[in-house]
Amino acid sequence: MNTGIHVGDVGTVIELDTGVDISTSTTVGIKYKKPDNSTGEWAGSVSTIDGVQSGVSYTLQSGDVDQDGVWVLHAHVVMPTWQGHGGRVGVTIYPI
Repeated sequence: MNTGIHVGDVGTVIELDTGVDISTSTTVGIKYKKPDNSTGEWAGSVSTIDGVQSGVSYTLQSGDVDQDGVWVLHAHVVMPTWQGHGGRVGVTIYPI
């Protein structure tokens, strides 16, 4: 049962679809901006969406989600001939 992401959640997988094949990437991550405007990045891994290695996924660890409100997330990908960011998405983190 998934009822959204809550402060303190551990083990929840966040997956962002870049829409393009990123199988040759050397580094992937999910950058975030918290409701208090502090920023950071989680080291991600490439995941398969609809048969294409286009996803960037990260499994939440203890201490990752420490504020409720809207977080802004976007994928960050480094490949041999290109690096950049995916579109931004707002995710609501709910209080406990």
